[in-house]
Amino acid sequence: MHVRALQLLMGLDHGRVVVDDPNVEWDFASKGKEYCPSTGFDCYFLPLSNCSIPENFKARGAVEGNTLEQIRSDAPWVFVDNLNVFFSEYQHVSLDPKKFGKHLQKSNHWWMSQMIRYIVRPNALSVNNIIKPAFLSVFPDGVPEGLATVFIRWGDKITEQKLESVDAHLQPLINLNISNVYIGSDSPSAIDEAISGYGHRFQFFYLQYPRERDGFVFFNSAYRIFGTSAIVDKTKRDLMELYLSVQGDVMTGHLGSNWCRLAHELHDAVGKSSFPYYPIGECGSVCGHVYLSERWCHNLPETWCHGD
Repeated sequence: MHVRALQLLMGLDHGRVVVDDPNVEWDFASKGKEYCPSTGFDCYFLPLSNCSIPENFKARGAVEGNTLEQIRSDAPWVFVDNLNVFFSEYQHVSLDPKKFGKHLQKSNHWWMSQMIRYIVRPNALSVNNIIKPAFLSVFPDGVPEGLATVFIRWGDKITEQKLESVDAHLQPLINLNISNVYIGSDSPSAIDEAISGYGHRFQFFYLQYPRERDGFVFFNSAYRIFGTSAIVDKTKRDLMELYLSVQGDVMTGHLGSNWCRLAHELHDAVGKSSFPYYPIGECGSVCGHVYLSERWCHNLPETWCHGD
C-alpha cells in the first residue's frame, strides 16, 4: 500500500493520471480468480482512475523504461509493470511532492495519509464481504463512543525490533476516560493476556479468527500462499482489521510496524488527527525513517527518541 501510494504521489506531482495495467497481478489477490474476476487491486478496492487505457499503452510507455529516475521524469508516458522498481529507493524517497506540493505545504505523513485513504476505498464486493460482516461480528450494537484502538504486532517483528509487551500498549490508556478498546494483534496470546490483565478496566472488542500462537511469520506463511485462493482469506481478515481499527479515537501501536503506520495514516485521514497516537517502544532507527521522522519523532521526549 505504501509503495502504491508512492506511485500515486508521483503521478500527482507530474500531472499524470495513474492507472493499473488491466493484467496486473497483485500478490494478495488470487491468480485463479476464485474470489473476483481480477488479479489486481480492484479485487478489493475502487480503481485509482476511471480513465480508460489506450490499447497501445505498453508500446507508448516502454521506451521510458522502469527506473525510478525515468518514472520521476517529465515524460508524458511511463509504463510501470513492476512494483519492485520502487523498493531499492523506497526507504530514501521523500514523500512530499516537489512540484504540486509546493502549493500545499504539508508533512510527509499528511501526504501519505491522503494517498492511503484514497487507495483503500472499498469496492462493493469488499463492502458486502468484508466491511459489513466485520462490523456485525465485532460491533453488532454499533461502535461505542470513545473507543480506543490498540494493535500489538509480535511474530517475526522480533527480527527487526524489540517486541513490546501488552502492558506497554495498554498503560497509556489507563489514565484516560476510556472504557472500550478494540484490540488487534497477529497473536492470540496478546489478546488473551490483555483480557486477563485488563479485562476489569476495559471492555475489549476484537475480531475472532485463527491466529498463529506466537504471531504472524511472513516468510513461513503468506509468502507461500501469495496468488493462491488462501491469500484471499488472509487479505479479507487483514482488511477487516484495518477498517475496524480506524473506528477508534485514541490509538496505540509500534510505528516500526508497517501495519501500525497504515492504520494510523488512515485514522488521521478520516478526520481523527486531533486524537493522540501513542507510539510504543523505543524510537531507534524508526526516527530516521523518512516517513516517520517529521511526524512522530519531532518534539518527542529525548528518553523515547534517544535524541534522534
